[in-house]
Amino acid sequence: MQFATPPKRDGRGQMSDEYRSIQISVPDTINELLQTLKKRPTALLYAGGTQILREQPDRFLRLPSEIIELRHVEELQRISRTEKYVEIGAGVTIGALLELSARVFPEMFYQAIRHISRPGTAHLATIGGNLCVPDSVMTLTPVLLVFDTQIELRRQGKAHWLPLSRFRDDSGTTVIEPGEVMTRIRIPIKSWEHSRFYNYGAAYLPNTNPLTFAAVAETEKDILADVRIALAVGGKHIIRQRELEAELVGRRVPFQQRDLDLLHRRVGEMLEQRGYTPEHVSYERIERLLRVFATGIGS
Repeated sequence: MQFATPPKRDGRGQMSDEYRSIQISVPDTINELLQTLKKRPTALLYAGGTQILREQPDRFLRLPSEIIELRHVEELQRISRTEKYVEIGAGVTIGALLELSARVFPEMFYQAIRHISRPGTAHLATIGGNLCVPDSVMTLTPVLLVFDTQIELRRQGKAHWLPLSRFRDDSGTTVIEPGEVMTRIRIPIKSWEHSRFYNYGAAYLPNTNPLTFAAVAETEKDILADVRIALAVGGKHIIRQRELEAELVGRRVPFQQRDLDLLHRRVGEMLEQRGYTPEHVSYERIERLLRVFATGIGS
């Protein structure tokens, strides 16, 4: 490990107290983790550390004074599946997910984790870490949103499930509180007739104009029975409007031009409300994605 400045040592070669002040806790169970969080609610939760390393301003590693290491908490590494959903511990790595059969997960989710997997970090980066970056919306969030995913948040003495759609406020910042930790992700299992996933740029590189598009749809004969569309724009905001989805349900497919115009117009309005202009995000690209998805339904 490198330090921000060369570590001072005493005459015996021991590290000075300045660098001994970093306190690292390594809980083995979820109960130990919650007890530690109660004592140190603002400690850095460290799993794979990939996002923390990206945020370092130079080659020297800077860490806060309190760190809680999560990789030894066995409960955070579990994966289970029922007839209704698949449940993933927040500490499960992207590499571990890819080692399972694609049939375990919804198809688009598996496609998304393959997309974000990198040879050097796949067994470090975790699903919880991807969802919990405080001020950046990473790739998996819009994908899991269209599945109506729920997350479990825990603190000592309290646990509750929260729809992923309520995990961030209007500014895109996570609402997790000091002393809380995400422990499980619950993804409903449903075989969608139509699904589309696209990703451009990288949320941690704003100058790449990051954009993630995720959409699913189901038809009954020639009628749209269900549709869900979510976008992560600029690595900061989620665009999803349930009222628009409800308005589209019941229409005949393939969509008519007026339906496509409605879809484009409403998404454009949502982008403008968030302060985005064609200079910040490619409206043309979003319209193309919407058209490809919408015209593919029922065709």
